[in-house]
Amino acid sequence: MKPVICRYPFDTKKYKIETSSPKGDFAHERHEATKYATDFLLPLDAEVLAAHKGDVIYAKSDSDKHYTAKEAVEKGWSIDEIIKMANEITNCVCVKFGEIHFDYIHFGKNKVAVKVGDKLKVGDLIGYVGMSGFTDLPHLHFNAYRMIGKEWKSIPVKFK
Repeated sequence: MKPVICRYPFDTKKYKIETSSPKGDFAHERHEATKYATDFLLPLDAEVLAAHKGDVIYAKSDSDKHYTAKEAVEKGWSIDEIIKMANEITNCVCVKFGEIHFDYIHFGKNKVAVKVGDKLKVGDLIGYVGMSGFTDLPHLHFNAYRMIGKEWKSIPVKFK
């Protein structure tokens, strides 16, 4: 699959390009919808910038809750329970360009700077890194995907 070309979703002069990958049941590669997702390690309140142009089709920033993977395991939550809860407590933005969707995930409460219907240019401010959803540390989860058949499939991204 041909990668989509994007800029880094943050200022690379201000922040080091450093990534992390979840392990076990939470590993991106275990799920077709997140197979090529990238977790950029960034400090709290780091600016998140548009990696690609597009229209904001979803924006949520009302949660101040987060759980670590360890807490989820200790509580005995199933993957389905975790996914359901993540949808409720994770602050995120989805930007659409043609058939491609771009997810930016783990914003702080009230730290999303865009709203549904906004048209973004590359480099526009989207919001600020936080600790919402399931996360052990501050980071930006970035994923590009499209509908293939009846399933959402993550697509590779080449950052420039």
